[in-house]
Amino acid sequence: MEISVMTALRMTSVLGIGVLLLGTPAIGIDTGVALGSPSTQISIGGFVPVICHARVTSNIVAAEPGTASLGQLNEFCNSPRGYRVHADYSASLAKARLIVDGTEVTLSQDGTTVISQSDRPAVDSHSLAVALPEGVEGGSLSFRIEPL
Repeated sequence: MEISVMTALRMTSVLGIGVLLLGTPAIGIDTGVALGSPSTQISIGGFVPVICHARVTSNIVAAEPGTASLGQLNEFCNSPRGYRVHADYSASLAKARLIVDGTEVTLSQDGTTVISQSDRPAVDSHSLAVALPEGVEGGSLSFRIEPL
């Protein structure tokens, strides 16, 4: 720095003030840069996968006529459009009735019945029981959740 200043001073004395102005760096502002801008914007994006699951707390129930508790059905689904929970069962259970939160749901002959649904993401829990009529020897029952 000292050398530059001395050179500029020497040139000033010999050639005049115009040379001094040319020897000093010019100060300018790039018009594309906003100095002193009051705000800054940062955008962050991401992707959240749709996750849905339905779980029952009980696994095995004795196949006896009458009503048997199946425990709790716990549902979770983050689908923005909601979800549907299906009960899938063997043909031998088509004459049985599923009881969801105290309300009887008749099981259809095709082996699947919708037992719960939501039009938005949700976490929910339902008490489950099955009412087996005389002559039903047992079968299988499973639950699946379907995002909409």
